[in-house]
Amino acid sequence: MIHPYLTRTVAVLLFLLFGLRGGATVEIIRDPGWGEGEVVERYTIGPGMVYTFYYYKDKPLRLWCVEVDISNPWVRLEEAESNDQVPHVARWTVPQFSRQNSRPGHQVKAAVNHDFFSYDDGISIATNVSQGEMTHYLNGRCMLGISKDGTAGVFKAFDRKTYESRFITACTAPDGTSVAIESYNSGAISGMVGDVIMFNRMNSRTLRDDKGTYIGLQALDEWLFNGPDIRCKVVGISSHPIATSRGTSVLFLRNAATDAFKGHLTVGDTMIVAQRIENPFWGEAPKNIYAGFHGYPSLVHDGKFHDGEYNDFENGREYQKASRTMVGLSRDKRKVYMVVTEASDASAPVDCVELACWLVKHGSWDVINLDSGGSSAMVVDHEMKNLPGRPKEGIRAVKTAMLAVSTAPEDKQVVRIAFNKPQLTIASLKEEALNVMSFNQYDEVLDRRLDLCEYQVIPTSLGHVDVTGRFHAMEEGTGIIRVKKDGLTAEIKVKVNRP
Repeated sequence: MIHPYLTRTVAVLLFLLFGLRGGATVEIIRDPGWGEGEVVERYTIGPGMVYTFYYYKDKPLRLWCVEVDISNPWVRLEEAESNDQVPHVARWTVPQFSRQNSRPGHQVKAAVNHDFFSYDDGISIATNVSQGEMTHYLNGRCMLGISKDGTAGVFKAFDRKTYESRFITACTAPDGTSVAIESYNSGAISGMVGDVIMFNRMNSRTLRDDKGTYIGLQALDEWLFNGPDIRCKVVGISSHPIATSRGTSVLFLRNAATDAFKGHLTVGDTMIVAQRIENPFWGEAPKNIYAGFHGYPSLVHDGKFHDGEYNDFENGREYQKASRTMVGLSRDKRKVYMVVTEASDASAPVDCVELACWLVKHGSWDVINLDSGGSSAMVVDHEMKNLPGRPKEGIRAVKTAMLAVSTAPEDKQVVRIAFNKPQLTIASLKEEALNVMSFNQYDEVLDRRLDLCEYQVIPTSLGHVDVTGRFHAMEEGTGIIRVKKDGLTAEIKVKVNRP
């Protein structure tokens, strides 16, 4: 969705206009009131990843969820910029994010749209971290940080009302001379922010003869956020532009900062770059963050609705009905829940409050809003799951995405088969096609629909499965259907109700 970066003056005016709604009652976690949900599909899509498609008939509501165990050694949850560039006005659709970021040993298994963004500027509205490197602004409502050790945390590092920041971003010469990095990369129209700008591998701007000092840096350590300082070798110092690349960042000093390192730095020196959080306003920032996702805003924190955050969402926007993209984090900080809904003839729009309640009921301890409306999209194994928020517009191109990635090696060996859901509930005298899938040792789907399977219904009074794999329900009762294929077996629970 469009949400251009607000200048300080505009931000203050908006706060004075809308502000906190004094005396408002804070919501409590409750049942969202959608009735009993049906699990239409549930199966693993990769190591530590489970995909579920829910349908709530009473609402009605279609909801897709991918649960990601970030402690699994074959899992990476990544923040991706469209075309891996900042800025990038054209932007990618979520299916493009999925395909373009997949390669052998790095397969995107699920993807959702992430941050609010500016169409014209080709940037997100706040701080994000991609592969340990900052994207642009040093601000925002909150951040979900994913660490190298397989844990995560939600925290606040910037106060949008006082403009106080807990971001520590600086470059230091060997003699201790230091400057604070004010922003990274630039916007397409708004341009650069501040007098000290770091252009990194995501920079898409052609650096021209802007007056100032250009310092080329090659990282000697892995780029991480809120981790150890990064050592960088100085490979160039010039009053003329130095090109960026995947291996070369450029520190640009202008105006009053132009001569900050004059006489303090030479080519071949090692400069120290700091990227960390110091005493966040709330929450805990994990160490060694390689992926950071701006949340707008925090909805639930420590198992409760986050007073002063969710109810300071642009004058009641937390109750606005729309299709939604949100994410939850488990209490042990090791599971992330990616959730998307749609607004269509088959699915009612929902608000942030009710979807946050659903996420808590399904294992979340912290919940943040990502994006909503026409941008909401979930892709699983490169397949779009929900209908676009604005069907006539098609799938909307967005600036950033959250990717659930399998880093397991390619493996085509079938080790198990399973039904595409744990239970089948059906009325007697009805029939339904069964869906059996095959998986490799990393829980990745190899075949989405197996044929020529052998079926056994226990007890036989429940019905039978024909040669096409359709179950014909007969008498009321419960039992199982067992399937065999190439020496492998699987079962699904069956409940036959009265017609």
